[in-house]
Amino acid sequence: MAFALDTTAPEALTAALVEDTGASDEEDGITSNGEVTVEGLQPDAVWEYSVDGGTTWQAGEGSAFTLAEGMYADGDVQVRQTDAAGNVSDVTNLGPVTVDVTVESPVVALATDVGTSDTDGLTNYATLTITAEAGATVEVFNGDTSLGQAVEDADNPGTFTFVPEDLPEGNYSFTAVTTDPAGNQSQPSDALTVTLDTTVPNPPIVGLTNDTGPLLDGITSDGTLVIRTEPGSVVDVFTDAAPLGQATEDPAVPGRYTLETDLEDGEYTITAIANDPAGNASFGQTSITLDTSAPDAPELALANN
Repeated sequence: MAFALDTTAPEALTAALVEDTGASDEEDGITSNGEVTVEGLQPDAVWEYSVDGGTTWQAGEGSAFTLAEGMYADGDVQVRQTDAAGNVSDVTNLGPVTVDVTVESPVVALATDVGTSDTDGLTNYATLTITAEAGATVEVFNGDTSLGQAVEDADNPGTFTFVPEDLPEGNYSFTAVTTDPAGNQSQPSDALTVTLDTTVPNPPIVGLTNDTGPLLDGITSDGTLVIRTEPGSVVDVFTDAAPLGQATEDPAVPGRYTLETDLEDGEYTITAIANDPAGNASFGQTSITLDTSAPDAPELALANN
């Protein structure tokens, strides 16, 4: 009975990712497509692959297999073939691979809501902070219009900053889309509604609630101040460099603010600084003389006695 002896191992297989989708211009082994192609299969041979460094093997079918999402170190993913005589080829290592098919939508917020409210989206400085996957590319939109790419903080991976350029005052709806290092693209983030207001309000007009002196001369016996400025502003009042407090807006007369002072009699320069709801500031000044001392009683006498 004749038989043929074959002790020659077949050639090692080659293995490669079908698609390296990573954001790097070079092949970085990061992909959103875990399919691996296998080439060099000898006729009548069978092949198998391992994802744990050769500890366990799985039978291959066709000319490809698919890696599950995860990180694989160099030597984890191996392929080999066995010919009809039972000879086993050398093992081929795929190399380090990261299969990433998951991406979360970024979160967009104002870096600093400089308006008088922390949550109203009204600001004079529309710098955005975006939270996304570290190493991702983050594109920022206003509605359907791309504004550009955010810049990642080198000291705080996953935190991105975007400063819109040359935006006129108005209402905006900012969103962001993330493309992670594996090439997965997220759904747009929830929209951040922002009102940009960069107009400085007119200087506040500082006066007295009751100018008791003649001819509105700033001389008064009542130290209560009245300030008129943009409604909704925060108004801080000073005399020289000393703070007197915040004036209170009259709910029935928007834009009219009052502040009761406990100043002693004397001459004062009163300064009011108004920060409008978007954070724009202006100031106004006036001089007052406070005199709360009653004059001496007059003396009466007959002109001719």
